Amino acid sequence: MNLARHGYNPKQEGEIHMTQRHYTAEYRANAVKLAQEIGGSAAARELKIPTDTLYTWISRAKSGELPLSVTPPEAKNVLNLA
Repeated sequence: MNLARHGYNPKQEGEIHMTQRHYTAEYRANAVKLAQEIGGSAAARELKIPTDTLYTWISRAKSGELPLSVTPPEAKNVLNLA
């Protein structure tokens, strides 16, 4: 595990500081779709995100709080060309 990537500062002995990461709506929607295809745990491992985070997104998607129909950037470009 790369602790430096997760906010660990070796100068602070015995302390690990986690930094909060922010994900776009598109990223969350794609992560949920991947979880539907290969399973939540496998998707979390592949995306290197906490399993609990992904399962929260899955729950929100099921309740309608997380939209899964985010327009991809390629589609937005095509719409702008028309």
